[in-house]
Amino acid sequence: MMNNFENIKMIALDMDGTAMNDESIISPYSKEIIARISEKYLLVPTTGRGAYHLVEDHIGSANIQYIIGANGALVVDRKNNKNIFNFTISYDIAAKIIEESLYPSGMVYIHCNDNICTHLFHCENREVFENKYCLKFKCNDINKYEDDLANKIINEKMDVLKIGIKFSNEYDTLKCKKNIIENYPSVNVFDTDINALEITNKQASKGLSLEKLCNYLNIDSKEVCAIGDNGNDVSMIKWAGIGVAMDNAIGSAKEVANLIIGNNNEDGAAKFLEKYFLKG
Repeated sequence: MMNNFENIKMIALDMDGTAMNDESIISPYSKEIIARISEKYLLVPTTGRGAYHLVEDHIGSANIQYIIGANGALVVDRKNNKNIFNFTISYDIAAKIIEESLYPSGMVYIHCNDNICTHLFHCENREVFENKYCLKFKCNDINKYEDDLANKIINEKMDVLKIGIKFSNEYDTLKCKKNIIENYPSVNVFDTDINALEITNKQASKGLSLEKLCNYLNIDSKEVCAIGDNGNDVSMIKWAGIGVAMDNAIGSAKEVANLIIGNNNEDGAAKFLEKYFLKG
């Protein structure tokens, strides 16, 4: 394994639960290491978040050209201000999934335009959204709430980068996931948190988009190190020459990883990067 580190050209780094702590913050130490890494390697943030202002708002002064956002639904070239790849869920399919996933215990949101990082939210009970989910999403703009999100998507023919669903219990989470897997073969569904799912176009996983980006840049999988913690990271951890899971990662991520490193609340990813890629 040690010899493989010498071949690495690209480092694919997940954000939430990996580079970020549980408060969605990248520590000053981690920012420093990320900046130093980005001067020596092609560092690619691979995130469930959008690419819009990700570097400016969270990462800092790192030299980052490419971002894989929305769980692989888009790959952005920041320096040339363009999307290299973009994989959306068609508005008709997205609307059906939303309608069938609106359980009383849950909340649905969509990521519909990365250029302005537009999220729209819907809940069976608006008061539940305002008192519970709105705070978690730090959503100060209550106008992002839609009383009939599925209908809005249909009327505006709004294709969707990503659908997110959050529930208050495991039963509804499993029931919803089962329905999507059995009835919507054109999408992927991931566990992204406790009782939380995200859905993307079938072509839009972090692993597939990472592979496409590497083909675009003529980089082999053996020249890639991928670091992550959650269900949406499994495909890229498995695909990369060196797949790395955090200590706080879910079981399926650890199962496919070559290495398991420290905790996200203790700068585990940055310590790993410093030890193996910045020595000497």
